[in-house]
Amino acid sequence: MLDKPDAQAPVVNIAVEGPQMGFAQMAVGSSVEPIVYDTPINKNYHLVDEKDIEKLLESLQNVEEFAFDTETDSLDYMNANLVGFSVSYKEGEGYYIPKAVFDKNKGQIKQIFENEKIRKIGHNIKFDIQILLNQGIKTKGKYFDTMLAA
Repeated sequence: MLDKPDAQAPVVNIAVEGPQMGFAQMAVGSSVEPIVYDTPINKNYHLVDEKDIEKLLESLQNVEEFAFDTETDSLDYMNANLVGFSVSYKEGEGYYIPKAVFDKNKGQIKQIFENEKIRKIGHNIKFDIQILLNQGIKTKGKYFDTMLAA
């Protein structure tokens, strides 16, 4: 297929059929079959606004763990600006909090992230912790990084 061992194969997007409809990338000429999930995972995503934030923060205060991810305008953590962040505390459920909502509720968000009893989960979590630190939030408690676990 490839003339040189270090050459990059062209990549195509393919539709994944079945209950988990979606897309995947596959190298051209690859014999790998796309993954088809037998059991659908119901997904429910929420864009959090001022009327929804109180309920979400109340829920987060009472969980043992949650996953989170910051959204920024740069990968340089020293110069990146926070655009918003997402959290999830149960399977198939996700919440996105835009920066404007974050700013108005920063005190309560800070209390949750600084609560040592709540475990925080992330992918490359050291980046996200630094972004929150740039916002004056010192993330405390146990962490789990899915990037390191992979």
